[in-house]
Amino acid sequence: MLDRYNPVVKTAFLESIEDIRSNIVLRVFADRLKRGDIDGAIDALNLERAAFSALEAAIAQAYASGGASMVGNMPTLIDAEGEKIVFRFDVRNPRAEQWLRGHSSNLITRIIDEQKNSIRDVLVDGLSRGRNPNRLAVAIVGRVNRATGRRTGGLVGLSGIQSQYVQSMRDELVSGSNAALRNYLSRELRDQRFDSTVAKALREGRALNADTIDRIAGRYADRLLAHRGETIARTESLASINAARKEGFRQGLEKTNYGSDQVIRTWDSAGDSRVRHSHDLMDGQTVQGLEVPYITPDGARMMHPGDTSLGAPAKEIVNCRCIERIEIDVFGEQA
Repeated sequence: MLDRYNPVVKTAFLESIEDIRSNIVLRVFADRLKRGDIDGAIDALNLERAAFSALEAAIAQAYASGGASMVGNMPTLIDAEGEKIVFRFDVRNPRAEQWLRGHSSNLITRIIDEQKNSIRDVLVDGLSRGRNPNRLAVAIVGRVNRATGRRTGGLVGLSGIQSQYVQSMRDELVSGSNAALRNYLSRELRDQRFDSTVAKALREGRALNADTIDRIAGRYADRLLAHRGETIARTESLASINAARKEGFRQGLEKTNYGSDQVIRTWDSAGDSRVRHSHDLMDGQTVQGLEVPYITPDGARMMHPGDTSLGAPAKEIVNCRCIERIEIDVFGEQA
């Protein structure tokens, strides 16, 4: 299921960023920079929740499928009259709607706030260095690709740390020092089509010109954006599916005579070399009860893999691939 929804969520995130970039009026953004109006320039980017409607819809799809899959895989249970109990996942259940509304709102608020803060930092730094406002504006919003009509490059959509990566890469290329250029050539997500250009500058002991640096930075930013899309997709798909599976189980449980304390939940890691150490140690950890959290080796509490509701840090969440197995302790064997 993750393999199915990761591409859907990634595409939705990138479409949301494309919607923002394509609606930026570069002249307005640059004019406000020329006046030193950083707040006004950021407002001109129109970083709004409505731009992320595609991302919200993709997360809702993953959530609905996660809940339906759990209900479909629940064991056949019989009511007091000996009849089979029919389960269906209700995505309109108030709990389900509340989770979706709260999770999507928190995610998009974090994305927008991080965007505004990171872009503000770059603008303040760029203007203090005396960078040309027009060049700085293009570095933020990207250039229009004549073949596609879409903007490429730029910092819109990148995380704060990724924006710092782009800036430090620019500094390396501007400096022209041997150590800095060699460090650029070690960057994993660089566009290797520029390697020969940088290697030539390294041999000749010179810095690259501004236009070349802008092109290299643009391609590097594009690759960072794609990487962020993949990270958000993996993280959010898993969180949505695991949350929905639990909600689906809860809805089914409510139609039985079993209590939530009769539920057995088990943490299942992906079982390969890419599993983070803390989750490898948690593999097979079992808790009894639907509302009892798992405890990570560092003491963080999580209701399911990908859960942040109890304050679990990013190191336990990002790119997680673990799942949760949920069962009913029909015979009270775990009591």
